[in-house]
Amino acid sequence: MARPASGEEHLELARNAVRIAKTADELRSAQVLLLPLELGLSLEQTAIAIGRSKGKTCTLRTNYCKRATGRMAAPVAKRNLRNREN
Repeated sequence: MARPASGEEHLELARNAVRIAKTADELRSAQVLLLPLELGLSLEQTAIAIGRSKGKTCTLRTNYCKRATGRMAAPVAKRNLRNREN
């Protein structure tokens, strides 16, 4: 039997992230936390639903929880790393 999904403390943050997501990656990151907790999907079912592999889904879920607790910085767009005006 699989372990129950964790991350209930980040559920409201994920719901809000789904509403304001501007990119597909932002949406997937929030869905990877919401789907198992709200619909009871397994990791494999969640991976199929968001269109990623099981390993990538697990990584997305772990990273989302780390960002929510402040243990990891949010990803920065490559364009923001350039030393140019535009």
